[in-house]
Amino acid sequence: MEARRSVTVHGVSVTEAAQNPVLSFSVDGSAVKARRTVVENANCSRCHGTFSKDFSVHGNSRNDVRYCVLCHNASVTDFDRRVNAIVSGAATATEPIAFKHLIHKLHRGDVLEQQPYIVYGFGSSPKNYTAHDFGELRFPGDLRNCAGCHTGTTWQLPLPSGVLPTVTSVVSGGVEMFGDPTPPTQDACLACHDSPDAAAHAQSNTTGSGSESCGVCHAEGKVEAVSAVHAR
Repeated sequence: MEARRSVTVHGVSVTEAAQNPVLSFSVDGSAVKARRTVVENANCSRCHGTFSKDFSVHGNSRNDVRYCVLCHNASVTDFDRRVNAIVSGAATATEPIAFKHLIHKLHRGDVLEQQPYIVYGFGSSPKNYTAHDFGELRFPGDLRNCAGCHTGTTWQLPLPSGVLPTVTSVVSGGVEMFGDPTPPTQDACLACHDSPDAAAHAQSNTTGSGSESCGVCHAEGKVEAVSAVHAR
């Protein structure tokens, strides 16, 4: 849930938000299965401060990563906000807003090879879209420190079975047309390693059905394990 209220402080009206309470439930009465914990609020707040206090996310009303992924899931792009820009001729292709895709790219920021990194989101323009160039962001830490955000070994390979691929799409005639999704390991890695060479390497090691062989070289104990490549 999210909740907010307007209060007056020394004659100034401000909006304050509650921390998001999260309740897991099943829609058919079956036993609730715990979701994966990949990142935690405490890790985010090391750099960003306390959610809903020093870190503004959508007006301070979304402040729990378990809540963030409800919208920033693997099946969604920025189409809803970008479509008006496409109709007006200001933009073309969409961008995924899956959490791992978006957050990896945001933190990579100005060292991404593919620039600019534009995501369309909420704004106050008359057509209700705003282009955000996140390719201008700079990261003050060491990007090899995956454990700065991730919990445990969730940044290592192999990923658990059942992790969803990330959708890709284009817009034709104002309608979102979905193409082949990006397999989960590829999307996590190529969001940062965005050179054409890296993409070709990943794609040449993925079958037509989407099965990835990344773990052959990059799983723990292998010749180019993620933990070795990202060692600081």
